Amino acid sequence: MAVPWINLLAPNMGGIGPIQNPDRPRIAQLKAKNGVPFYAGRFYPKNSQTLLQNILGLGIFSEIPPWYTWENIPLSQIWMVANFEDERIISTQTSIERIDVWPRIEGDDLPPWENTLRDERAQEDGWGKITGVSGTGSVSNVLDDSVLVTQSIGGPLFLQGYVGISGISGRVSEYGFYDQELHIINGQRYGQDLRTVAQSQGYDPNNYYESVRIRNDGAWIKKSTSLPSDGILKLDDDNADGYPRLQGPGEWKNTDYPALRTDYRNWVNRRYEDSKTVGNPQWDFHTQWYGNERLQPRAGLIMGFKPSKLDCIVYTIKVSCISVIVPDDPTPDSVKQALEFYSNEAVETLGANLFNNIWYFYWPIRFNGNPQGDRADYLLKRAGINKLSNSEYVPSNI
Repeated sequence: MAVPWINLLAPNMGGIGPIQNPDRPRIAQLKAKNGVPFYAGRFYPKNSQTLLQNILGLGIFSEIPPWYTWENIPLSQIWMVANFEDERIISTQTSIERIDVWPRIEGDDLPPWENTLRDERAQEDGWGKITGVSGTGSVSNVLDDSVLVTQSIGGPLFLQGYVGISGISGRVSEYGFYDQELHIINGQRYGQDLRTVAQSQGYDPNNYYESVRIRNDGAWIKKSTSLPSDGILKLDDDNADGYPRLQGPGEWKNTDYPALRTDYRNWVNRRYEDSKTVGNPQWDFHTQWYGNERLQPRAGLIMGFKPSKLDCIVYTIKVSCISVIVPDDPTPDSVKQALEFYSNEAVETLGANLFNNIWYFYWPIRFNGNPQGDRADYLLKRAGINKLSNSEYVPSNI
């Protein structure tokens, strides 16, 4: 069987390093939750920590912070080495199998995290399972397609087959931080023309409002005839299941709650080119201007952006290798002995690939709020309320 090369300098060089002692209580909770049988080490993107710090801390006792979303990942190699003298590694298969909430422990100074029904469904739809998914070449992995996984660097029998190398590069997106929201208020007073919509539903256009929550499970809309005249207008008051509750007159509506299903990937922020602008396709759609000359704003007043409460998640990386046993030249006395010899070697090869030839590693990821300032500025320019001071206003980023 092939085994991972655990490198004490991985926090600087990239690759698989040892499990840090501060991580061990979290790893114990993680395994109990997600069913991963074991974690052999922690994955570090290259330059996770300076070389001097790493030498002093040895990557074991020092507490190296999680990686941040949207940070560039230089190609960081994962090395697997042959465990037997006559074993040769033919190919590597590396994938990000699943995502989990990074377990919280006492002293984290974070609010307690409790999975609601909404969280369970989001995680079931988008966070993967322990399935053995793998690919070939330099391709997007099965979950977060901003992270690139390159298989079998160097080709078959690189370094005479004693080492199999795969690599991870790209960026970690906000794919796993599904609980972000965009909040919008629509109405005549916000530079929009909603007369036809309001009248078709029996509302007075001058007293018609739409409160909109764009979430990973769809666009939740509540139609009403008034907004609070004082106090704080709060749109994210959820019920115990994590879904919008009734708030005064009107009701939050979506298509099929509680059996709600949407295309997870279109409702989360997962592309770097969109991270500082629209966020994701649904945020883009619900803030675009429309009409023959695109002069009508779809969003009247953008109330705010709800950041993720997950704080830190963890990717589970799975690495396996296909290997063969290369026997020494036999000197059989008969055909029968030769057949027995090669049969034994075949069984040994099968055993090498079946016996513990799958390895799991963990990779903590922290939410990075830096792109949100640019994102907010970009989307706020699309709000219809900008027309109140200039009736000819049309955003350049419609």
